[in-house]
Amino acid sequence: MSTDENEIDRELEKISAAAGDFIYTCQARSCFDGFGELLKRAEREGRAFFVIHANFFQMTQASSLLDFHTTKERAIKLISLLQKPEECFKIQPDMPEDMFDYLVYDLSSCVYENLADAAGQMEGFNSKGLHDSINGGIQICRKTGKIGCIQCFREYAGDVYLAADDLDLAKHQCQSVVDHEGQWQGRGNRRWLAMMKLGWMEVLQGNFAMAQQKLENALELTDEEEVNVPIHAKFDVLIELDAVRIVRGLEPL
Repeated sequence: MSTDENEIDRELEKISAAAGDFIYTCQARSCFDGFGELLKRAEREGRAFFVIHANFFQMTQASSLLDFHTTKERAIKLISLLQKPEECFKIQPDMPEDMFDYLVYDLSSCVYENLADAAGQMEGFNSKGLHDSINGGIQICRKTGKIGCIQCFREYAGDVYLAADDLDLAKHQCQSVVDHEGQWQGRGNRRWLAMMKLGWMEVLQGNFAMAQQKLENALELTDEEEVNVPIHAKFDVLIELDAVRIVRGLEPL
C-alpha cells in the first residue's frame, strides 16, 4: 500500500471514529450524517472496507431514526456486497481477500436481522414471509459461524410470535435470550431487551405488578457487562417502566 493510500485510510479512520462517538451518546442523526460523509469519501477514494462500514452504521442508525425504508435499502446494498465479492472488487480491486472474508463473517447475520426487523416495522411482524426469515437468519448465523448471533433472531422471533398472538411462544423466545450464558456477539448482551419485552407482554395481559417487576429487572440488566450502549438501553427500559408506574399510580422515575 502506498503512502498516499495509508494517508487516505487514516483520514477515513478519523471520520469513522468521529461518527461512531455519536453512537454512545444516542445522537442518531449526527451519527447517520457522519457515516454519510464517510460513505461519500470512501466511494470517491475506492476504499471498500469503509464503504461497507459506512453502509452498515447508516443501516443501524436509520432504525433509531424510525427510517426503516433506509434501513432496508442499506441492508439490501450490504447483502449484495457481502454475497458477491466481485461487487467489492469493483470498488477496490486490491481489497485483501482476508478482509472481505472477515466482513462476511462479522456483519452478515446482523445485516439479515436488520433487514427482517425493518420489514416487520414497515409491513407488520405477522406479514407474509416474516416467519421464514427467522429460520433463514439462524441458518446464516450457522453458515458464517457466528452462533452467538442466533440470540438476535430469537429476539426478533419474540416480536413475530407476539404479532401472531402466540404469547407463549413469544415469551419462550425472549426467555431463551434471558437465560443465555454463552458468547455475545454483534449487538452485545441483550438480556435487558428480552426482559423488557417480557415485561411488555405482562402489560398486554393486564399484569401490571409483574410487568413492573420484570422491567425493574430489565433496568438492572442494562448494567451487565457487554451491553453495547448502556445509556440507550436505560432510556428504552425507563420509557416502558415509567408507563407502568404511572398506570399503577406511582411517580415516574
